[in-house]
Amino acid sequence: MTIDCVDYILNKQKWNKQDIIKLIKYIEDLGADLELDAVSVGTDCIYIDTDNLNNVCESISKYNTGLISNFTVENSSFDLLISKNSFELTFFYTLSRRPKTFINKLINIIKNLYLKTKPLIVQYYDGEELEDKYIPTYEQLIKEGKPKIMTGLTILSPEIVKNIGRERILSAPVYKVEELDDRSILILLDENPFNHGFLTEKVKEVSKYLLGTEF
Repeated sequence: MTIDCVDYILNKQKWNKQDIIKLIKYIEDLGADLELDAVSVGTDCIYIDTDNLNNVCESISKYNTGLISNFTVENSSFDLLISKNSFELTFFYTLSRRPKTFINKLINIIKNLYLKTKPLIVQYYDGEELEDKYIPTYEQLIKEGKPKIMTGLTILSPEIVKNIGRERILSAPVYKVEELDDRSILILLDENPFNHGFLTEKVKEVSKYLLGTEF
């Protein structure tokens, strides 16, 4: 089974309970239908409601991860995986095969969720081809100031835009570059950014142009 994901690296070291409540409220405000809430650790699954997230916080503190399942926004269903300083939308189907109207709605959801949460970076990954050395972490982004690769869809915070260079990003050889309200930048490699696996030739080309990454 292909697992596609969209990863948001927080602009802070650690979640607290109020952060998680706000995140769920942001998703609900985007039109989410929360059918089931669950915290998953290993084989354990604890069912909770959105008013009582102590189990989520305890799981993140103890195991560095917590899972809230079965969000549906604009007919896009996904799980929400929360880690120590990131969260991830996980899709158990291949995004690249979805129709154009679905893709456009999903891009808007990803973009609006970025504007609500203001992370350091957002990136899409094809779960079949992940290589850990290229996946950014909070610590790596703080130390180096930029990711190691671009992906089919990337949103760069104003801090990272400054480190790479705004004019350079705006001139990148990609399908679309969009400046958002907070001076962050959305970059799409293709009309359907989910067509790009983890290290396609286009990913390598743009990563080398913007980040100087050699493959």
